[in-house]
Amino acid sequence: MPLPPTLLAHPVRRRTTLAAAPLLALAGCRWGPEDEGDDQPAPAPTATTGAAPDDDVQLAGEALAATERAAALVTAVSSGHPGLSAALDEVAAMHEAHADLLAETGESTGEPSLPAVPAKPAPALALVLTEERALQETLTTAAGSAASGPFARALASMAAAVAQRRVVLAALQKGGTA
Repeated sequence: MPLPPTLLAHPVRRRTTLAAAPLLALAGCRWGPEDEGDDQPAPAPTATTGAAPDDDVQLAGEALAATERAAALVTAVSSGHPGLSAALDEVAAMHEAHADLLAETGESTGEPSLPAVPAKPAPALALVLTEERALQETLTTAAGSAASGPFARALASMAAAVAQRRVVLAALQKGGTA
């Protein structure tokens, strides 16, 4: 079967081939530390390998308390200001998912205490943004302090999710669309 005329009209150029050569060479490279000739498999994980150190359990409890506080405020503002509920429902769902994960590792330090929800939507949204910033800082600090790599990555991912939601809420606050 002959090739269509459009494929014949655009042959592979020399610069395309030359540009692809380093990529093909790198494709065969191994990234990371060199093996020292040890063909032995890595030891199987044990029950203690995956256990979080005591410090990480405390960090999880602190992060859980901050997440629960933010979630409670978001719920209160959403209930008091139905016009904000569409944007805040996504934030509440995010906090619920994060709290579920954190509860697997740590226990909350107690019931969250909430400030009074402002009567007007703009100050209420500003209060949510302030609380979200505090939560992001708590999660970022905890990620930097975590002893467990996977736990640190999970906390950093949570902080990034909060940061993304803050951008959406800030746009809503400025009169944009969420």
